[in-house]
Amino acid sequence: MSSFSIKVFAAITMLIDHIGFVLFPNIVMFRIIGRLAFPLFAFQISIGFDKTKNREKYILRMLIFAIISQIPFTLMNSISGIPPKLNIGFTFLISLLLLYSLENVKPILGKVLCLIPILLTAYFLEYDYYIYGIILVLLFYYSSKKTSLMVSLMFVTVSIYSLCKKNPVAPYTMFAIVPILFYNGKKGPDLKWYFYAFYPLHMLILYVISIYLR
Repeated sequence: MSSFSIKVFAAITMLIDHIGFVLFPNIVMFRIIGRLAFPLFAFQISIGFDKTKNREKYILRMLIFAIISQIPFTLMNSISGIPPKLNIGFTFLISLLLLYSLENVKPILGKVLCLIPILLTAYFLEYDYYIYGIILVLLFYYSSKKTSLMVSLMFVTVSIYSLCKKNPVAPYTMFAIVPILFYNGKKGPDLKWYFYAFYPLHMLILYVISIYLR
């Protein structure tokens, strides 16, 4: 599977998850299918950081994406009365800042000075998937070329997250490893702007539908 194929698959499972969250909260299958979305996107973020020609521009693009997505994300979550928190774009932004600091700041003291504020921000902010989301991105980035290690680390990470959150559908996240293992290293069609637009737009549409159906 190319990056494009994995992104399409991730977008579809995310849409199914959010349809269940907004319109069919009592049908657990929607949420089970949706567990595949985040790790697939996290995997693609790690690939994007590795292959981008301009990491600073990539990080800036993620910041803009996160800011634009915040209002639709907040509106969609308000349907179920979930307290305000930052959307997944900020989760990926923090992940990218960590990777950038680890990869590009060479002196040890410089790394520490960069990492401390990022880690403090990650600890105290309320954002989607919390530290678990950041760990998955870093996990994929540093182990994607070592399949057995990647699978093992993902299993441990998902297991710990499932136990800590006491979430009965969280273990299904491990099924995301299947399309990841079929990744062929190819990019596929360059339609990244459509994926960036899809995230805030589909949440806004679902929010409008939910208001209409009340």
